[in-house]
Amino acid sequence: MTTTVGIRSKDGVVLAADKRASKGFFVGSKVVQKIFSLDGTTAVAIAGAMSDAEYLVNLAKAERRLLALRRGYPVSVKESAKLISNIVYSSMKSYNPFYVELVVAGVDHEGSHVYTSDMSGAITSEDFMSSGSGSPIAYGVLEQGFRKEFSLDEARKLAEAAVRAAMERDPGSGNGVDVLAIPAERVIPVWEHPKSAGATFALDTRNPVGSFSPMLVDGAKRRAGEAWYRVFLPLRPNGSSAWVRERDIELRRIDRRIEVDLSERVLRYFVHDELEERFKVGVGTEATPTGTGTFYVWVKIHYSSPYQPYGIAALGLSGFSPVLSDWPGGGRMAIHGTSSSSDLGNAVSHGCVRVYNDDLKSLLDVPLGTPVEITA
Repeated sequence: MTTTVGIRSKDGVVLAADKRASKGFFVGSKVVQKIFSLDGTTAVAIAGAMSDAEYLVNLAKAERRLLALRRGYPVSVKESAKLISNIVYSSMKSYNPFYVELVVAGVDHEGSHVYTSDMSGAITSEDFMSSGSGSPIAYGVLEQGFRKEFSLDEARKLAEAAVRAAMERDPGSGNGVDVLAIPAERVIPVWEHPKSAGATFALDTRNPVGSFSPMLVDGAKRRAGEAWYRVFLPLRPNGSSAWVRERDIELRRIDRRIEVDLSERVLRYFVHDELEERFKVGVGTEATPTGTGTFYVWVKIHYSSPYQPYGIAALGLSGFSPVLSDWPGGGRMAIHGTSSSSDLGNAVSHGCVRVYNDDLKSLLDVPLGTPVEITA
């Protein structure tokens, strides 16, 4: 009792869904969310039993994360669709089926993709998909209006029009339309080595707040007349690196760097190789140590209250805690504020570097991509 739509365009993918949840012939809710992000590059639109769908989405998120942790790079859209279909198929064979149909859409190193998976576990891939009780009406609009050369904005308008058309005649669909668009430019292809025949995976170039996040260059080489750069990845395990083509990136010089000495419990901030600031900091405890190595500032988050756990701001790093993975952000380390002066010079954190709020103000203008060297 719903209508969901997925469309693949030359510039990315679009998902759309209505907001009505039905309980038989009764409208149970007018504000239900039916589109869920698995990460920044892949999302699903759900039709069917909401409890089954939400459980399946949460399970798929957890399994994708475990798979990415084991092999060291993200899960592709096709792998995500197969993972969901395998879970659904296994459940059906155990006589405990998920009463759902999902549209899985996203972008990766192989392009833009739209898949659908039904309660039997079967998956199919098309330029456009629709599911739910209003799908026959939505398909009429999609068949007539779809063009392969559509831009992302044109695909967005068609997806919304298809769902709205279904809402006019299908009693199980209504109360507005949610639309999610994922641009293909959000990802760049990444190679394990320039000699590899094809890209190994696609890397999301945006951080959780939606900003484009630079990567730190660790090396360069030329192959077949093309320049390649080895970059540090904001992924587990710490120190992971891969190769990108010069044509896919834009180089920028950063004249700042941060050094953290864990033994001295001191942070040093350099501009043009000149020491700009030096102050005492709090570091990880013996049980939850701060990771060492070369990292970079991956995301910046500001907070309204200086007295909350992360002070006035947090500079999220490309690296992770050596021991924590179930922490916010998957255990990502950060340089963040604190209102407690007693933290300074002590081993008190869960792996982050704690900086007194007044001192942290001098670091708030560091650009994303600023190198951070943490030594024991």
